[in-house]
Amino acid sequence: MLKNYLKIAIRNLLRNKVYSLINVLGLAVGLTCAILLFLYIQDELNYDNYHKDAAQVFRLEQKVRKADQEETSVYFKADLIPNLKRALPEIKQASRVLYSTSSLRAGKREKVFSRDIYYADPSIFQILTYQPIVGDLQKALTQPNSIVLTRELAVRLYNTPKLALGQPLTLNDDFTLTVAAVIEDVPTNSHLRPKALVALSVFAKASPEVFKNYPMYSTYVKLAKNVSPQALVKKMPAVFKKYNKGSWFKGATVDFQLSPIDRIYLNAPLKRDHGSHGDRKLVYIFMAVALLIVLIACINYMNLATARSIERAKEVGIRKVVGSHRSQLIKQFIIEAITLSLLALVISICMVELVLPLFNQLSGKQLAINYINQPLVIPILVGLAIFIGLLSGSYPAFVLSAFKPVLVLKGKFSSSRKGANTRRLLVVFQFSVSIIMVICTWAVYQQMQYVRQKKLGFNQDQLYKVVFYDPKDGKKYNTIKQQLLQFPGITKVTNTSLRMEEWYGDEMSSTEEVTLENGNRTKSEISYYLVTPDFFEVIGVPIVKGRNLDTKRASDYAKSIIVNEAFVRKYNWSNPIGKQVGSAKVVGVVKDFHTKSLYQTIQPFAMSLGEKSLEQYSIKKYFFMRLHPKNIDQSIAHIKKVWNKYNLKTQFNGRFLDQQFAKAYEADQRRGQIFLIFSLLTIFIAELGLFGLASFNALQRTKEIGIRKVLGASIQQILLLLSRDFVRLVLIASIIAFPIAYYFMDQWLQSFAYRTPIHWSLFVLAGLITLLIALLTVSFQSVRTARTNPVEVLKNE
Repeated sequence: MLKNYLKIAIRNLLRNKVYSLINVLGLAVGLTCAILLFLYIQDELNYDNYHKDAAQVFRLEQKVRKADQEETSVYFKADLIPNLKRALPEIKQASRVLYSTSSLRAGKREKVFSRDIYYADPSIFQILTYQPIVGDLQKALTQPNSIVLTRELAVRLYNTPKLALGQPLTLNDDFTLTVAAVIEDVPTNSHLRPKALVALSVFAKASPEVFKNYPMYSTYVKLAKNVSPQALVKKMPAVFKKYNKGSWFKGATVDFQLSPIDRIYLNAPLKRDHGSHGDRKLVYIFMAVALLIVLIACINYMNLATARSIERAKEVGIRKVVGSHRSQLIKQFIIEAITLSLLALVISICMVELVLPLFNQLSGKQLAINYINQPLVIPILVGLAIFIGLLSGSYPAFVLSAFKPVLVLKGKFSSSRKGANTRRLLVVFQFSVSIIMVICTWAVYQQMQYVRQKKLGFNQDQLYKVVFYDPKDGKKYNTIKQQLLQFPGITKVTNTSLRMEEWYGDEMSSTEEVTLENGNRTKSEISYYLVTPDFFEVIGVPIVKGRNLDTKRASDYAKSIIVNEAFVRKYNWSNPIGKQVGSAKVVGVVKDFHTKSLYQTIQPFAMSLGEKSLEQYSIKKYFFMRLHPKNIDQSIAHIKKVWNKYNLKTQFNGRFLDQQFAKAYEADQRRGQIFLIFSLLTIFIAELGLFGLASFNALQRTKEIGIRKVLGASIQQILLLLSRDFVRLVLIASIIAFPIAYYFMDQWLQSFAYRTPIHWSLFVLAGLITLLIALLTVSFQSVRTARTNPVEVLKNE
């Protein structure tokens, strides 16, 4: 019986080539989109789940509420973790991790720089899973001055991982380390991707005071089995209070939280969070888009199959007369749908393999389908195709199998009003989804344009930034400054502690008493940066009240600050000059300017020269230079020359500030491009079905059109007649789509502190674009029908 059903299905596919092509192409494109999106979603959801006992691995985080400020951070002091582990036996293993940008050199080879060198405790290998190539990971970081390299670095430094084992390696031109092991490169689906791991004892020995006193360590823990993380964190504040008595925590409430390692990537980045992060909302959006695309392709099949019911009515009537039961007919039609769906799957797999490299380039991922190592892939895809066949074929099967043979064979059968209404409802759904995606795509584009064009409050033109970092000496900065200014293409130079990029926690902070407008004082957490007096002139930010800082005034080093307008608004000052903030007085107010991307609002902060004694440290290490537009290349060459002269420990990192700010939006731009492509494909699939439906509708009305032409109807009138219903459906779809699209776009735009308004013209434009595409699709077939000679149509009547 099954063999017979398959033969009939293939025969029907070949007999109706146009409709079969429309259905197969629509389903193939829909499946291709769904497979690509589900590969993307799977990668996003599977970050860090490859670790052994991942359900027991967590990152420790702290929420500090102090004065009028609250922040959640991943950084702790070095001594907290050993104390927690001793006090809480539920913690099976714990490791501190310190992020670092460092240089590595093997013998006389070229120095290799990396921003992903991590210091860690030996227990890191008992918490996180790394695949060893050579060496014993359990002993690796227990050895003095030891380092573990990834395959990538081992090959760059020693040609092969085996040659690297046991070899000496120089870190930052200061410390000689020994390669204790080599591991495979960390998988791309990990929020933490070190290129090398150095024993934390190396850092403790090199900088004992910094190691001991500064909260700068991320912490990963592995809990014993069946331990509740919620119950465990309730015990932590008591241990924290006992061992952390620093002034920063006085008057603060500290709560702890444990984030499962496989959820960190999709969580919002926290202060001082170095790991990579995704967007949980976007994952859900792409999931919905994938389902909607498949559903639209299924609707195409349902609409065309039910629309062609008149053509197949006699077939159903005859089969019933010769003894076929309704259940047999249902099976036949569903098998036809499944056969078509499986054919679409074969085409889809070929399309996925063809476009996957382009999709990887667009998404910045390394997605692949491994049919050999993942034997469940083929069964899952076949199961998906069968499910789509059942979904798309079930409704037409029940409709067609319900025909009454007596009426059909007498020629008294016609498609029902109920069936026509169902098709209209499904077309409205398709148009609604198309309009929503057009609106969302255009809104994403407008927001990206807005963030690129919005004034940031300072002059970005030819503003170049370089980090001159030397942990041993900051006194050379004035000399560096003068040498940079010797080149005529560099017109201005300043150095500061202000990073001016998407960084969580670059500001310093302290709790100070602030004088209010009524003379009362309140304790508040103050964020501040260290600057030089020329900072405001170099970056192009005006001082709107008061004066600038002055190095010739001894009191300005510790007793004077400049605040931004947001600071003034926070404390509702009418006259900010002279107001007391701790031991310092406000001497000036600077116009608000953005120090980070538009994802974040401008925060209140203060700027000062800092204590004179701080000049010896490399705090003001961020140099900003205004370059002459006619000497850009020569100016950068001179900056590199000065850089090389001081043999700094990190890789040259110069970049223009406008490019740096643009980089903050790269991920959203990539996602916007992905969304645009799938929106266009959604519209393509919907219009493909509309074309088939319009073709069949025109075919069914051929005689009616012939009679109308005989009675004097023009081509324009016939075109209007055939298009009118579809125009009405687009208008209904627009009414449904507009509020839904507004809701989704409003939710997405809330992730930006500054956003473009959602204007009503956006909705009108989306509706008109969809209407125009629909009219073009319908008109193509309608014009052909309208031009048909009525004599040819009516000669047999």
